[in-house]
Amino acid sequence: MLSLARFKQHSFHDSIITKCWNHNSYSCLRGEFSEDEIERSGCKYFFFSFDSADSRLPEMDDAEIISFEINERDGAKKGYSVRICVENDGFIAVEFGCKYVSFSVFKYEGISYRNVYGTAEYDTIMETLKYVLDEAYRTEKVYLYLPEGFVLYTETYREFTTFLQKCTIRRDGQAVYEYLCTYNHVPFCEFIYHRNGHRYYPFHTGWCGISYIDVDTLEVYNYLPEGYAHDIDSLCGESLVITDIHYDRESGLIAYGGCLWESPGNVMVGDFSCVSNCGYPLEDMRTLIDPDYEKYRKLDFESWGGGKLSLKCGEMSVSVDADEIKRLLRSHAGTP
Repeated sequence: MLSLARFKQHSFHDSIITKCWNHNSYSCLRGEFSEDEIERSGCKYFFFSFDSADSRLPEMDDAEIISFEINERDGAKKGYSVRICVENDGFIAVEFGCKYVSFSVFKYEGISYRNVYGTAEYDTIMETLKYVLDEAYRTEKVYLYLPEGFVLYTETYREFTTFLQKCTIRRDGQAVYEYLCTYNHVPFCEFIYHRNGHRYYPFHTGWCGISYIDVDTLEVYNYLPEGYAHDIDSLCGESLVITDIHYDRESGLIAYGGCLWESPGNVMVGDFSCVSNCGYPLEDMRTLIDPDYEKYRKLDFESWGGGKLSLKCGEMSVSVDADEIKRLLRSHAGTP
């Protein structure tokens, strides 16, 4: 449901509608705020969806908004009345009623690899969840045996939509490290033996991202990418949900298998030379080898070897040169 107060926090005057389109029972428009509004609010883009058969929008791509009003309707119809006035090779005024309005604002387009783990926003959200860490909400206890005498002990807590796992890494009966996870992942059960001589255990603290503990020094590294463009009221958007990890000591690269929510499997690769970055940012292998998604719609890891990463899609195999991946990663980082 639309929050009118939130809508009215923003000025749409001089903003640009970049695209509008119609479906059978709803219409959508997206656009970019004016420079003044971007500077004032920190938001750059907006998106609306109007759920109603009578909300058909005319061609307004690249139109400049003069005024934009949404008000609640009274009486039996209820819902909202919408009026949009734009300049688009002439003045256009669009008016319609609708039952529902969805409204989102975004800070950026594409994907952001900014690490939000440990930010004030992240810590605030985690504090609101900790009430569930009570015997009354505990639903499960599980032990998982890890290499070299380590054990992962998990306690699961649930209450309606709140979920937390308290995870404790133990050795010889003593707690080594404890962390919280907000999503019910299948835990990893292997160590990564890095070419720097240290052993690292990978684990999750949330739906996306990845963390590592150096089991030799007990240093911990957490990475939760900000993800794909998302509403500003959310901490993160989608990013790769990591399900399997494959480190190559020869190249120093790390391949993460996984997927975006309800999307085909994929493999993304990062540089694991600097463990503190947990391999981020990542290079998308499917976009690299099949940018039009015509042949390799689902990718799985096959092997590292001979300076190459081998991937498979059903019975088909394809390889990517490790040096080419490194070059792409350097170019995205802005280095020569």
